[in-house]
Amino acid sequence: MGNTDRAIEKFEEALILARGCGDIEGEAACYCNIGSARAQDKQTADALESYDIGLRLLKKIGNEKGVAECMHNIGAVHFNDGNTEEAVKLFDAAFQKVRSEVSTVRSPPQGVRV
Repeated sequence: MGNTDRAIEKFEEALILARGCGDIEGEAACYCNIGSARAQDKQTADALESYDIGLRLLKKIGNEKGVAECMHNIGAVHFNDGNTEEAVKLFDAAFQKVRSEVSTVRSPPQGVRV
């Protein structure tokens, strides 16, 4: 068993624990980590499926930072698969989410436009 397979196995074990505890954020993290491992192993369809589940969970709990990170990672999978148009859309959407989050957390200095 390769390192990626072992990592996925461990993430799946952690997923069972997170689900058992009702830890939705932990579940989302597990799915996103599984997506990353699958992407690294060039399992594009499986990576996108795992990321999609993680993304839906992150949206469900309102974790905007996590949503942006997940969208960025999905964009990277598309980019590495040669689908640059979809990748750029996702990178832009992720950037806009982060930008929105930053502008609500702190106001820019007077005279600076965001």
